[in-house]
Amino acid sequence: MNALVKTIGYELNLNWLSFLELTLSRLQFCCLLIALFATAFSIIYTKDLNRRLFISYQDSAQKTATMQNYYSKLLLEQGAWSSQARIQKLAGDRFHMVVPKNNEIVVVKL
Repeated sequence: MNALVKTIGYELNLNWLSFLELTLSRLQFCCLLIALFATAFSIIYTKDLNRRLFISYQDSAQKTATMQNYYSKLLLEQGAWSSQARIQKLAGDRFHMVVPKNNEIVVVKL
């Protein structure tokens, strides 16, 4: 009986080893399977990255539009604050400056 158990055990070990035996077709199949999974994961990663970058682009475009709107308002305000009429009014009110009359203007020759 001992010899029978050894023979059956040896045959089971041989069957297991024959399953692990790599042939060229099994190796090609494994390489193709790995390539298939790598391609699938790279497609998923690329689509996710594309979505994230598009969302970031949309946020940046919205911020740019907001900043351009704010900048145009600032330019209008700057134009209003630096108008000639306002400066003349402030000079007259604060510093009591007036535009000289023609007879008050003196031309100095060198």
